[in-house]
Amino acid sequence: MPGFIPNASYANWVQQGQPGPVFQMLASAVTLNLFKLESTAIASREMVDSSAWEANISDTMRRSVALQLDASLFDSNAAVPQLRPAGLRHAISPLTASTSTDPHAAMVADVATLVAAVSSVAGNQDVIFIVNPARAAAMELLTYGAQPFKLLASSAIALSDVICVAPQGLASAMGATPGIETFDQAVLHTEDGSPAPIGGPGGVAAPSRSLWQNDCTGLRLRLPVSWALRTPLALSWLSTTAWAGLSETAAKEVAEREQKAMEALAEKRLKVEG
Repeated sequence: MPGFIPNASYANWVQQGQPGPVFQMLASAVTLNLFKLESTAIASREMVDSSAWEANISDTMRRSVALQLDASLFDSNAAVPQLRPAGLRHAISPLTASTSTDPHAAMVADVATLVAAVSSVAGNQDVIFIVNPARAAAMELLTYGAQPFKLLASSAIALSDVICVAPQGLASAMGATPGIETFDQAVLHTEDGSPAPIGGPGGVAAPSRSLWQNDCTGLRLRLPVSWALRTPLALSWLSTTAWAGLSETAAKEVAEREQKAMEALAEKRLKVEG
């Protein structure tokens, strides 16, 4: 998959009746290798017969896979061949955060720094900020109105980290929905850390369990997924505790500013109506 970075020099004015310029746009190839996330669990016959086990376990699996997906997507780990893609922050150094002690001023400065770093890819399009849910709440309060950017929250991100992405620079592929299947005739190596083939050069994997013999049912969720940055200029991030949350004083200042803004808006409406 080619990755292109827009540049104003790729377009120019053309005089009427004259030939237009042809540009050699720089591109870098990005390969999406498909990987898979899986989760497997076992339920006894008694559990299957006496409860809504499939709905409960499959729901837990979906939420667990979502958490693992976020954790892997936003980490800085390198790709592991045939296992997982690199985290989006791999080989991308954090930017320098603002040293302002005022939460609002620090947030404004940090947001500007992050946006500037991805602006060559984003152009005039919206960027996306991904932060911890607690910081997302603080950003909502500190914005004092409609946010000029999209804001997403993920509990997989540390409270101190702020990530900014130009979505045009992100490529991804995944199944529309996770595939879920039940089975009761398999033999499983009941190991969640380093499962091994049931019969391999080292002998039979232990502990192994026959679902048929133990009258159990297995449930497996499988999600094919892959992602890659088309250019490392599409992501920026930094770490700061300056505005991770609101202190009592800062929260009071926010409330006062919002109150003044509401009063100003009400006064403006009265003038218009009058």
